[in-house]
Amino acid sequence: MTSPAFENGRALECGASASAEEMSVVSDASENAGTAFAEVPASRDPKALIAHVKAGHDLIPVDGKVPAEKGWRRSPSLSPGEARSRMARGRNIGVRLRDTDLVIDVDPRHFTENDDPLGRLKADFGLPDAPFVRTGGGGLHLYMRKPPAIRVVNGLPEYLGIEFKSLGRQVVAAGSIHPETAKPYSFDDDPLALSLSEAPEATTARLKAIGKPSAASPDGGFGELEPERLAEWLGWIDVSDYRDETKWRELMMSCHQATGGSGIDEFVTWSTSDPAYAGDGGKIRQRWNSLDNKPGAITIRTLIAALPREKRREAAEALGRVEAGEDFPDDIEAPVPEPVTEGMWDEWVYAVDAEQFIRRKDGEKCRQSQWKALYAGRYPDGDILNAVWKERIPVRKFERLVYLPGRPEFPDGEHGPRYNIWRKSGVEAKPGDVSVFLDHMAFLFPNEGDRNLVLDYLALLTQKPDQKIHFALLVRGSQGTGKSWIGNLMEKIIGRPNVVRPSNDEVVSRWTHWMEGAQLAIVEELMTLGRLEVANRLKPVITDPMIRIEEKGCSLYSIPNHLNFLCFTNHDDALKIEHGDRRWLVVFSPAIKQEAAYYERLFGYLANGGAAFVKHWLMQRRIVLNGHGVAPETSGKETMRRMAMGDAESYLLDLFEANEAPFDFDLVRVDDLVQAVPAKLSGKSNLRSRMAKFLKEELGAVAHTRYTKQHANRPSWQLWSLRKHDVWEGIGASGRIDAYVAHYSIDLMR
Repeated sequence: MTSPAFENGRALECGASASAEEMSVVSDASENAGTAFAEVPASRDPKALIAHVKAGHDLIPVDGKVPAEKGWRRSPSLSPGEARSRMARGRNIGVRLRDTDLVIDVDPRHFTENDDPLGRLKADFGLPDAPFVRTGGGGLHLYMRKPPAIRVVNGLPEYLGIEFKSLGRQVVAAGSIHPETAKPYSFDDDPLALSLSEAPEATTARLKAIGKPSAASPDGGFGELEPERLAEWLGWIDVSDYRDETKWRELMMSCHQATGGSGIDEFVTWSTSDPAYAGDGGKIRQRWNSLDNKPGAITIRTLIAALPREKRREAAEALGRVEAGEDFPDDIEAPVPEPVTEGMWDEWVYAVDAEQFIRRKDGEKCRQSQWKALYAGRYPDGDILNAVWKERIPVRKFERLVYLPGRPEFPDGEHGPRYNIWRKSGVEAKPGDVSVFLDHMAFLFPNEGDRNLVLDYLALLTQKPDQKIHFALLVRGSQGTGKSWIGNLMEKIIGRPNVVRPSNDEVVSRWTHWMEGAQLAIVEELMTLGRLEVANRLKPVITDPMIRIEEKGCSLYSIPNHLNFLCFTNHDDALKIEHGDRRWLVVFSPAIKQEAAYYERLFGYLANGGAAFVKHWLMQRRIVLNGHGVAPETSGKETMRRMAMGDAESYLLDLFEANEAPFDFDLVRVDDLVQAVPAKLSGKSNLRSRMAKFLKEELGAVAHTRYTKQHANRPSWQLWSLRKHDVWEGIGASGRIDAYVAHYSIDLMR
């Protein structure tokens, strides 16, 4: 039978419907409804909560998938002991998301047939390796981090089956049991999988795609209504009065606008409380996620007008919209465009090379079409872009963008050719206790030489932000030892606006816009697959004085390169380090994971202002490392270089260092190397060409000219000298052949 929602057009036509309980985390209005959920106490795993605790997650009680307490968004979180005790009693636990949390909720049941939206999301925006929880419903919860100031939409209409959850939402914690399938929520069983504490920063491209606008219109009330209050207001409205699709849709748009999209669960719960639409929670959720917030859209006024007459003034007063003695208008007026205020155009500048408008306060960029859509309604006297070009609107224009740390916004004066997008950020340095920092550095790097290299690199970043370091720092260590804490520390010292956290997909992509406007790139887990591609892609970025900025659909332009790299990996072979490499400072950490108390102290130090003390200490450090020189050689770098070699090359290098055949004589042929490699190590690629490259690049051998004359005892072989290159070049081709034949005379006679 076709559902009523399908018949009258309320819900999208996209597959089987799901229940409201299955698809949503319901609002306070339904949290005390007494829904019964199947419990399987023996299957729950309280130990799984340890990972959530280490990640600092707020744990709350849930019944099935639904918060168990009214006002759960503000209620105190459970202590670790309380959470474990509840789960041991056969009840579920949820994670209340913070403003820095981003969970990508993947539900394959709502994918369009033959579609892979998760794969497309990865291809379109980059998807870094992230810790995840397998849900009891067959989906995934991927845990990431984001800047606290960025609010996210619930979903994107082109990626059905994927939701983005952050502050104001919750997800079921690992160790819990799905209320309908009786299957567990569990972690990845790969021993090398990332822990929740290592959740990566979402890529810049994705944050731009899912970020909410800060406002829709000056009187639109965007995001001013909290989900709990929306649930209260919807409780005053008779849902059966909204079976007309148009009327229901306008109310949905108003609720979306009023809560900034965060009231999805409350609106789905209210809508499905109508028995005619009880099974359409998933479809309604998709409709909500497809909404946008634009100037002139339906605003919170529509919601207030839907309230009973006696409740309207109470609602308006709660928002501070009217004084106590005033009446709220019964009719809903169309929003009035914000008038042009003095200095409004001064908030923006235009860069000719990038062909973009830049908002001065935060560096936000708009293409011409985007800026026109944003402001055209405020300029009724013709085309707003023409008005800018003809200087009827006083938006300042600059020839090119630059990123110059420590320099003013207008490095050449307000009418000069360059506009500087660098902004001062980061903690203010002040003296204080740095023992936690120094203890952790000694723990990670017990070798004093390695430790001093790392400390000097951090000091260079801190003391000389205007100077480009000509090599990148790569720290290799075991998972969970706290090496990525260094990245969190430097992000606080330098400041989030000047730090970027690209995924491996972004690193190897042709699009380079993530490199713009940053002093430091923190790469959480440098990939092993395609490691040569990563190394080659980063070569020019590490050393070149300029960066070419390329973004899909935008002009190509260049800016001064002040981007430095702080990278981390769990793998010995994370990069293919070439012989004589100048670009990578590689340091291995032998540290092993400590007890939870160690990391609580470590991260507590950062949370309580420790970054300011470390910044002061780094500012005072005497730096020995030359940031404009070549990367120092380290034992870690040599290990990684060898680990990244092919099996044949690694085998031959051992023979060379042991002075064993075919390297026991100064002269050698490529065929000697090919014959020395065991068949099982030869690999599938052209072994001869690999051996020639190995001789030249790894051993520094020199290829000499062949002996080309016809002679019975002098074959026409090309010989390579391993040592004494000038001597062997001086005796000529015949002398080299004679010496080689004399050394291997027995083999030649056979």
